Amino acid sequence: MINSLLIKPAGPDCNMNCTYCFYKCKSQMFNDSVHRMSNDTMNNIIEKFLSQGKGNYSIVFQGGEPTLCGIDFFKNFVEKVNEVILPGQNIHYSIQTNGLLLDEEFCVFLKDNNFLVGLSFDGTEEINDYFRVDYSGKGTSKNVLNAVNLLKKYGIEFNILCVITNKNAGKGKEIYSFLKKNGCDYMQFIPCLEIDENGKVRDFCMTSKEYGKFLCDTFDLWYNGGKPDTYVRFFEETLISYVTYKGVNCSYMPSCAVAPVIEYNGDIFPCDFFVENSNYMGNINTIDFSDLEKNPDLLEFKLVKWKYVNEDCKKCKWKGLCFGDCRKNRIGIENKSYFCEGYKMFFEYSHEKFISLKKDILNSKKYIYDFESSLNRNDSCPCGSGYKFKNCCMDIKKV
Repeated sequence: MINSLLIKPAGPDCNMNCTYCFYKCKSQMFNDSVHRMSNDTMNNIIEKFLSQGKGNYSIVFQGGEPTLCGIDFFKNFVEKVNEVILPGQNIHYSIQTNGLLLDEEFCVFLKDNNFLVGLSFDGTEEINDYFRVDYSGKGTSKNVLNAVNLLKKYGIEFNILCVITNKNAGKGKEIYSFLKKNGCDYMQFIPCLEIDENGKVRDFCMTSKEYGKFLCDTFDLWYNGGKPDTYVRFFEETLISYVTYKGVNCSYMPSCAVAPVIEYNGDIFPCDFFVENSNYMGNINTIDFSDLEKNPDLLEFKLVKWKYVNEDCKKCKWKGLCFGDCRKNRIGIENKSYFCEGYKMFFEYSHEKFISLKKDILNSKKYIYDFESSLNRNDSCPCGSGYKFKNCCMDIKKV
């Protein structure tokens, strides 16, 4: 069953003109000058998605900028879901937005329907306004901070999505402190990596070591003397990997997750970072999710991540935490992450502190302690690498 979708109701359209945006060029793939999802496509998505049976379902709206569709689109979407949802089915909604179109009415709707909001903001006002501008060239930070205040006013759960570039990689502590000061206790730091038409890294991207240093700087603040009180997605998910031996983000798992992207016109692709004609997997208006599940190209897409990773990655002691990183970050013929050295720097720096946090969890959670105690050195490693425990995560994660 496919229980997670990423929907782009306005396609690549956006009301901002961010320098580093990787998605606005996707408009070349579509014939329409303005991209908006039709009611027929919306209805087909909902009806076919929920026809799969009982279970928990996740729907994420993204873009471009999804709020360009207007609040009525989202009201109609939720209304349609409520018409067809069956007993034993639960829906969790999320939306990733730049916040420019959020107002009181939109926030009431988001709160009433328990939306999780991902709000894009690159740190301080000065840093944000360097790359994140509107089409008149004006900075957007004041509008985003207004959106932050609205989300807090209505008690809406939200994360800050902060893109890390060469402009803010050296200011991790400053960014973290600024976000905390403004009531943003849930953060996600996204390393920016884009290449030009010649395959060269764009000049706004940071180096791998700069990213590693950024992670170390912000980790110290998150660690908070062994008492983390702020959610930083990468650190929280790394801790989960230490405790459970399993990654929860497909970037750091042995295979890519199944969370198809559905464009405004119903076209389906396997991943947000691989919306390309070569990865087209059909259209939701003509196929069902059962057809998509059986698609051999989707299965191959999932497995290729670890199957064809650089051999150095398979020998690396940190493989159970990284699995070669997201495929989008593997550039060049080596099939190794551009951020490899930065990750190694961070894992070496943070390892003992993660182990300390894990010990605290083991002491407070008996079922986790029992799981840890049950692991045998000759068992298959629970991380999913396919190696024996003793040849994989035992020396890194075992307490």
